[in-house]
Amino acid sequence: SSIYCVNACTLKSELATSISTVFFASIADDDLDIYIKSEEWKGVSGGYRLQGLASQFIERIEGSPSGIVGLPVYEFHSILKKIL
Repeated sequence: SSIYCVNACTLKSELATSISTVFFASIADDDLDIYIKSEEWKGVSGGYRLQGLASQFIERIEGSPSGIVGLPVYEFHSILKKIL
Protein backbone atom coordinates (compact mmCIF):
# COMPACT_ATOMS: atom_id res chain seq x y z
CA SER A 1 0.00 0.00 0.00
CA SER A 2 1.09 3.56 -0.62
CA ILE A 3 0.52 6.79 1.26
CA TYR A 4 0.85 10.30 -0.11
CA CYS A 5 0.62 13.26 2.26
CA VAL A 6 0.77 17.01 1.66
CA ASN A 7 1.35 19.65 4.31
CA ALA A 8 -1.29 22.26 3.42
CA CYS A 9 0.75 25.10 4.96
CA THR A 10 4.16 24.42 3.40
CA LEU A 11 3.05 22.33 0.40
CA LYS A 12 5.78 19.81 1.25
CA SER A 13 4.70 16.39 0.13
CA GLU A 14 5.96 12.87 0.52
CA LEU A 15 5.12 9.42 -0.84
CA ALA A 16 5.84 6.12 0.87
CA THR A 17 5.09 2.59 -0.20
CA SER A 18 4.90 -0.44 2.03
CA ILE A 19 5.31 -3.85 0.40
CA SER A 20 4.31 -6.86 2.43
CA THR A 21 4.06 -10.55 1.61
CA VAL A 22 2.00 -13.12 3.50
CA PHE A 23 3.12 -16.74 3.19
CA PHE A 24 0.45 -19.37 3.74
CA ALA A 25 1.10 -23.02 4.56
CA SER A 26 -0.65 -25.75 2.63
CA ILE A 27 -4.22 -25.96 3.88
CA ALA A 28 -5.91 -29.35 4.27
CA ASP A 29 -9.29 -29.69 2.58
CA ASP A 30 -11.05 -30.20 5.93
CA ASP A 31 -9.51 -27.01 7.34
CA LEU A 32 -10.40 -25.09 4.20
CA ASP A 33 -14.01 -26.29 4.40
CA ILE A 34 -14.24 -25.10 8.03
CA TYR A 35 -12.80 -21.72 7.07
CA ILE A 36 -15.19 -21.29 4.14
CA LYS A 37 -18.20 -22.27 6.28
CA SER A 38 -17.16 -19.69 8.89
CA GLU A 39 -17.79 -16.95 6.30
CA GLU A 40 -15.01 -14.91 7.90
CA TRP A 41 -13.58 -14.37 4.43
CA LYS A 42 -16.60 -12.36 3.28
CA GLY A 43 -16.13 -8.63 2.84
CA VAL A 44 -12.39 -8.57 3.44
CA SER A 45 -9.57 -7.83 1.04
CA GLY A 46 -7.81 -11.02 -0.02
CA GLY A 47 -10.43 -13.17 1.67
CA TYR A 48 -8.71 -13.30 5.06
CA ARG A 49 -7.85 -11.29 8.16
CA LEU A 50 -4.45 -11.53 9.82
CA GLN A 51 -6.11 -11.43 13.21
CA GLY A 52 -8.84 -13.97 12.40
CA LEU A 53 -9.18 -17.69 11.75
CA ALA A 54 -6.85 -17.51 8.74
CA SER A 55 -3.95 -16.67 11.07
CA GLN A 56 -3.57 -20.38 11.81
CA PHE A 57 -2.51 -20.92 8.18
CA ILE A 58 0.07 -18.11 7.99
CA GLU A 59 3.67 -19.35 8.11
CA ARG A 60 5.30 -15.90 8.06
CA ILE A 61 4.96 -12.30 7.03
CA GLU A 62 7.60 -10.19 5.33
CA GLY A 63 7.01 -6.48 5.63
CA SER A 64 4.52 -4.44 7.59
CA PRO A 65 1.66 -6.21 9.39
CA SER A 66 -0.04 -2.82 9.88
CA GLY A 67 0.19 -2.25 6.11
CA ILE A 68 -1.65 -5.51 5.51
CA VAL A 69 -4.36 -4.77 8.06
CA GLY A 70 -4.81 -1.14 7.02
CA LEU A 71 -2.58 1.90 7.41
CA PRO A 72 1.17 1.19 7.29
CA VAL A 73 1.99 2.99 10.54
CA TYR A 74 5.80 3.09 10.22
CA GLU A 75 5.65 4.64 6.76
CA PHE A 76 2.97 7.13 7.83
CA HIS A 77 5.05 8.23 10.82
CA SER A 78 8.12 8.62 8.57
CA ILE A 79 6.18 10.84 6.17
CA LEU A 80 4.86 13.04 8.96
CA LYS A 81 8.39 13.59 10.31
CA LYS A 82 9.50 14.78 6.84
CA ILE A 83 6.64 17.13 6.01
CA LEU A 84 5.83 18.68 9.38
